[in-house]
Amino acid sequence: TLGESMRILGDPATARSLADEAVALCREQDDRWGLAYALTNLGIAIRDQEDFALARSTIDDGVALWQELGDLWGLGLATHRLGEVALRQGDYEVARRHFIDCLVIVRKLGDQEQVAWKLSNLALVALNLGNWAEAKACTEECFSMFRELGSKYGQATSYSHFGFLTLIDGNNQQAQSFFERALELARTSGPVWLGANALMGLAGAAAGTQAQRAARLLGAAEARLKAGASYWDAVEMMCVGRVTATATAQLGETAFAAAYEEGQAMIFEQAADYALETEPSA
Repeated sequence: TLGESMRILGDPATARSLADEAVALCREQDDRWGLAYALTNLGIAIRDQEDFALARSTIDDGVALWQELGDLWGLGLATHRLGEVALRQGDYEVARRHFIDCLVIVRKLGDQEQVAWKLSNLALVALNLGNWAEAKACTEECFSMFRELGSKYGQATSYSHFGFLTLIDGNNQQAQSFFERALELARTSGPVWLGANALMGLAGAAAGTQAQRAARLLGAAEARLKAGASYWDAVEMMCVGRVTATATAQLGETAFAAAYEEGQAMIFEQAADYALETEPSA
């Protein structure tokens, strides 16, 4: 559990070391439930270090144990982790199949929070596959559930999904509003990458009219992403490409690079304050 906390904080090396230790201890004590849980967490820490084949095989070992134990909760967790591995590889169809399988499991368990998260995962997959209607429907459903559950992390993730959908529609003003709400919540809840995601979305919303601001926000987002040992998915990379191209065309390469570096030098609180200014500066 400590290892998983360290992973969320953006330290996959420590997360992997702790999960390895947990695996060894559980084998020593012949704790099969603990071993299944430790293997599942170890696999996702390995994924964060981008050894995808080992990540899948490690989680598959966990799946086999969960099946032997007849533990539906654990099987749902491991299936979700396999989906996360596929997500990071950019294999969105495989990720979608895993998340659908997991959704079936958590519905059987009656775990409404996990149902909401699986719908959120499916919205993310749909975004990356260009299935906008499905992405919107899944996001609307999970957002309603997250709000009822009082999950700030979940609501922030949904606002981010709404933000990308409106950016794709060309409604930058509405997108800015969604990403601002996501960033406000990300300051107090959720993993490190969530703030990076909101900053990058705000860069996308600003790119057409405030190129220097967009470049700074993009730099701050990249710095936050690295701090969380995370990554951009396909739809996010599309946004990064648009921001870079649009802002560079307006500023020139030298001025864009300077503004980008200014953003990278900001700590997260500085970047969030800058992004949420009531009357944005240039």
